[in-house]
Amino acid sequence: YVVMPVFVAIVLLVGLELSANLIRTYDLESRLRESERQLSLAVDSAKAGLWRIDVETGELWGNARTYELANLRLGDSVRFKDFTAVVHPDDRRRFMHMFRDEGDGARTDASLEFRVVLPGGEVRWYSSHGRRVVGEDDGRTALWGVTIDITERKRIERELVASREDYRLLVDQASDIVYRTDVNGYFTFCNPTAARITASARPSASRMSSTVRP
Repeated sequence: YVVMPVFVAIVLLVGLELSANLIRTYDLESRLRESERQLSLAVDSAKAGLWRIDVETGELWGNARTYELANLRLGDSVRFKDFTAVVHPDDRRRFMHMFRDEGDGARTDASLEFRVVLPGGEVRWYSSHGRRVVGEDDGRTALWGVTIDITERKRIERELVASREDYRLLVDQASDIVYRTDVNGYFTFCNPTAARITASARPSASRMSSTVRP
C-alpha cells in the first residue's frame, strides 16, 4: 500500500503527457485542415488541375479540374496515356518528354505550354508545371504538377502581335513623318518617309542619335 502513491503519480504524469500529445495532435490537425482549405481555395480560384503520376505504373491521380481539362470522367481509373490522348499531335512528343532534357537525362522540374484537341475539334492551350519527386519511404518516383488553361492569354498575345504588325505596316507606309525621340531630343526611330525627307537611309537608332536632330 505504501507504493500506491508512486503509481498514482506515474499514472497522473502519463495522463498529463497523453493529454499534451492529444492537444498537440489536435493543433497540428487543425493547422493541416486550415492549410488544406487555403490550398483548395487557391486552386479553385486559379481553376488549376492538380495531378500526380506514378512513373512506374503510369497511374494518374488528379483533382476534379484535371479530369475536366483532360475531358475525362471523374472517378474513372486514369493513366498518363489517357491525358496524353487529348494533347495535340504536334505537341504530343514534347508533352510526353517534358521531364527529359536534350541529353535524354531526367529533369527535376519542368514547364511546358501545349495544345489539346477536345471533342468537336476545339483547340485550347494549357500550361503545365511539374516536379519529379522520389518517395522517402518506398523510393518510388512520381511526377507532381499543376495544369491551367491559358487559351485566353494566348488569344490576347496573338492579338497584340497582330496589332503591332498592323501598326508597323501603317507607319512604314504612311506619307506623313512618324518619328520618336529620346529625352535629349535625338531621334530613336523614324519611318521611311522621315528618312527620305532627312536625306537619310533610315540608319539605326544609335547612328541617328549621334547624327540627326529634329
